[in-house]
Amino acid sequence: MKKRVCLFKHLKEYKVTALLDDIIVFRERYVSYNVALEEAVRLGKEMGVKVEFKV
Repeated sequence: MKKRVCLFKHLKEYKVTALLDDIIVFRERYVSYNVALEEAVRLGKEMGVKVEFKV
């Protein structure tokens, strides 16, 4: 099973997306980078994977 947590920068917001075998299981948008990063790290720890940063 392929698991990923991605943090995307899109215009003036940040998107945190968690995927299991390319199926989105969590997606949320944040204005603050710090809040988005904290959420991505928390999800990464829960899923046991590293966070991928995408621009």
